[in-house]
Amino acid sequence: MSWVFDLLGAHVTDADDSVVLRRKAIAISAGGAAGAEAYLTVCRELGEAAADPAALIDALRRREETGVVYRLGFLVTWCAAVVRADFESRRDAVAARSLLAARADADYGPIATAFGADVLEWIVSLVGTAILQISALAADKSPVVRVETNLSLPASVIAWELYGDPTRGAELVRRNRVSTAMLMPVSIEALSS
Repeated sequence: MSWVFDLLGAHVTDADDSVVLRRKAIAISAGGAAGAEAYLTVCRELGEAAADPAALIDALRRREETGVVYRLGFLVTWCAAVVRADFESRRDAVAARSLLAARADADYGPIATAFGADVLEWIVSLVGTAILQISALAADKSPVVRVETNLSLPASVIAWELYGDPTRGAELVRRNRVSTAMLMPVSIEALSS
């Protein structure tokens, strides 16, 4: 399970959390029921301890391991991380929910075949709970709107006009992937509030 150690090193920045998780990860090698329990516990706690949950989820999506044990661990980690992610908008939360649901749907069949109905029921419940929590988070987020101006303006001016706060110009630059804040496109995306 080297992927666990890879992701621990890259995404858990708290030294104490890292040490505790590494110790628990060593117990995976025991095998059997104790090893399986240690594996699932470490996967969950990895998702909970990640400094940047969104970056951890991106790393999980890029992993190439295809075995069913890996897929189960990835889903557990993903569920624990996604509910901690900070979504800027409702659309971002809905997109994260859709990605998790698609990944889970693809993995349910192999998980059921390999581990049986009890494990399938457990992972379906875990994913379902995560999806419900993301939905609750999405309901509290602002929707994204399209803003159009007649000419290119600095991001801080647009932010002042939209929000009364010029410091939110950086948010507009990031959301629209603009290379310079001085000349924003005439049509941009912004949060409604």
